[in-house]
Amino acid sequence: MAYRRIVCTTDFSEASDRAVEEAASLAKALGAELTVLHVSPPTTPPPTGLFPSEEQVAKAHAAVREKLEKDLDAVRDRHGLGPETTLAHRDDPSPVEGILKYIEDNDVDLVVIATAGRSGLQRWLIGSVTERVVRHAKCAVLTVKVG
Repeated sequence: MAYRRIVCTTDFSEASDRAVEEAASLAKALGAELTVLHVSPPTTPPPTGLFPSEEQVAKAHAAVREKLEKDLDAVRDRHGLGPETTLAHRDDPSPVEGILKYIEDNDVDLVVIATAGRSGLQRWLIGSVTERVVRHAKCAVLTVKVG
C-alpha cells in the first residue's frame, strides 16, 4: 500500500515526540504528506464570574488557541519539520473520537501514534487512546512504543 497521507498525533509529551520523529522519517522516505495532530477538549472560559461576557469568552478562546499554536510550532521546531508539514488541532471532548473523525474527514492512509507501554491496573484505570485508535481506525496504524 502506498501511504500518501500520514497523521501523527501529539499530546506534547516525550512519547509523542518520539512518534513525530518516526512519522517525519517515514513521510520523507515515502514522499507522503505529514500532518501533526493535537486533539483537546473545547475551550471553556476562565471562572471570572457567574456570567462571563462575550468579550471575556472570546479572549479566553483566543489565549488557548494561541498557546496551542505555539505548542504545535514548538513541535515543528524540535523536529526540524518544514513548512510542508501541516499542523492541525481539533476540539473534541474525546481524543479518540477527535483522531478518528480527523482520519475520516481527511482521507488518511496511516496514523502514527505513541504508546507508553502501560499494563495491568494502570492501563485499565487510565485507558488507552492508542488501543482504541488501533481498534477503530479505518486505516493502518503504526504504534511507536516508548518506555
